[in-house]
Amino acid sequence: METGHAPLRAFLRQPATVEGMIKTVRQLKAASLSVGVIAMIGVGGDRFAHGHVEDTLAILKAMPPNRWDLAHLLDFIEMSGTPHRAAAEARGIRSLSLAERRAHAKALRASLRAPGGEGSRVAPYALEAFVY
Repeated sequence: METGHAPLRAFLRQPATVEGMIKTVRQLKAASLSVGVIAMIGVGGDRFAHGHVEDTLAILKAMPPNRWDLAHLLDFIEMSGTPHRAAAEARGIRSLSLAERRAHAKALRASLRAPGGEGSRVAPYALEAFVY
């Protein structure tokens, strides 16, 4: 999924719709399958920060998560010299600091872990662990 914020999805050129993602996850859950969804932390920088967190959380809750599901939180690290970075710079988008990304991860984690044991399990997704 990466983000549930439609304007950010357009900026990232992601083809799937939010409605399609929710429908797919609900169909998987109706078939008694557990799901794993990746949400990116910090993607979209300061321009999309609030909408990204709020809309991503709303989409995750609409799926809805249960104790067998897993939400992966992937810390978005921008690379200089990439087309994405160039597009962000052209729009004046500032990358989020480590503290800002941690605050977003904390907000998503807290909201996905519902009281009483329901809600998704939440785990970091350390992509850099697979780069060698």
